[in-house]
Amino acid sequence: MMRTPRKTRVDRVIRRLQVILKALPLLCVRIGTNRDDQQEPAEEDTDAADALVVSELTDEVLVLDERPRYHLAACDWVGERPTIPLPVNEARQLGFTPCAVCAPDATLAAATRHP
Repeated sequence: MMRTPRKTRVDRVIRRLQVILKALPLLCVRIGTNRDDQQEPAEEDTDAADALVVSELTDEVLVLDERPRYHLAACDWVGERPTIPLPVNEARQLGFTPCAVCAPDATLAAATRHP
């Protein structure tokens, strides 16, 4: 009879731990610990002619706080992260560099050349 109360307490503790462990990934995402675990995308290898064209454009690109790249709105890497819209020429002036995933410089330069 002495074993039943102890076993019951242990079972309750185990069940509580299981609930906590099950909820842990959701809690991590909610507080932001898993949100930015992806590595920074590489920098787009921009052609000099494209860089010259883009440096004069005011088309909107997206930047992320504390991240070095600027992106197109459709960039897969950005996903649901919070972004800050900026004109591309301003993003460049502030030191942001183009993302290799969405290739904003090549895309914007091509759109300017062939409207």
